[in-house]
Amino acid sequence: MQSVAFPRLALHIARKDWAESRRIIITLTAALLIPALLTRFNPGDSADFALGLLAGLLGGCGFGYAQYCFINERQRGTLDLLLSLPLEPGHLVLAKYVSVYSMVLFTVNVPALIVTNLTLTYVVNATALFLATVFMAATVVSKQAWAPQLPLFFILLVIVPFRTLATRYFPEGLGIVVAVTSNPLLLPSLALALTPVIALVSMWVFVRAVAKAQR
Repeated sequence: MQSVAFPRLALHIARKDWAESRRIIITLTAALLIPALLTRFNPGDSADFALGLLAGLLGGCGFGYAQYCFINERQRGTLDLLLSLPLEPGHLVLAKYVSVYSMVLFTVNVPALIVTNLTLTYVVNATALFLATVFMAATVVSKQAWAPQLPLFFILLVIVPFRTLATRYFPEGLGIVVAVTSNPLLLPSLALALTPVIALVSMWVFVRAVAKAQR
């Protein structure tokens, strides 16, 4: 039986996921309008609040969309149904990534229309895509419902207080930390470069797991 072509599969998966996730997409897009409005019309007094809210919502987007697009498929048993169709397991994973990315880019860039700062728009897009990829990869390689929570805990416990930890345990390297974090484009660019690598590695792990289960 001939396998479904990837563009057709990706379109079908994206339409299905958007239909199932439309409420969370609307909710998160509306929520991101708040830091966008604060950044646009009250950048001085509300900068810290807007930045914290933005960081939390970006993590929430990646976590929520990965949950809806892959973990829910496992829990409902529909992932096995999808794998029984004439399609390549790797193509299914990539189609799910396309679906998640379409949601993330929509959610991030609708509020970004309010903000005229191109650098901020790039940083937010790169960060959102990277976080979504990390959360999605966790759901792809693991069958556990708590899988996407691991990178979330890592971000909250390690990355957020990174400067404080570096000051305490690695003071001699603080200069490097300052140099890296002082360039607003460096870390997002590195994260964006890692995004396809993480996605492809998770796809490879998933394909191997499916092949092993079918032996």
